[in-house]
Amino acid sequence: MINERSRRLSGFSPGIPVSLADGREWWLPAPGEVIESEAPIDPEYAALVEGIAFAEDAVERGRAELALGIYLLNRNYRLVPGDFQTLLEAPPGTLQSAKVRAALHAVAEAHLPSHPAETPAPPWGHRWRGIIARFTGRTLGSHVDSAI
Repeated sequence: MINERSRRLSGFSPGIPVSLADGREWWLPAPGEVIESEAPIDPEYAALVEGIAFAEDAVERGRAELALGIYLLNRNYRLVPGDFQTLLEAPPGTLQSAKVRAALHAVAEAHLPSHPAETPAPPWGHRWRGIIARFTGRTLGSHVDSAI
């Protein structure tokens, strides 16, 4: 079992508590902890949020929410790919799988702009798809669909 406290990074942000597949509570940074008023927004973060806002269907949105969850875990914790599998994968159709998906969805909703419908689609197309694929493929490999 992964010890949550021992994996915290020095810039740990106790923003949003989530229960993950290991059944324990982990913390993901809240939007205000990711977006600093004086700093430019991280383009990866912006693309991940865009991917959620402009997802074409539930599967694409689930992958985008998973990718954002991975990104946020990386901001708070020192984790390796196997850790992400432990934290984000649960047997499909189980209560724990549903809880992980619900937690990632709630976090994603918190990170969306206040009125995403008013945000125009980016003119460059779907650049977030590559970033989402990179996050989910790098950490979960072929097991992505079991986590969403």
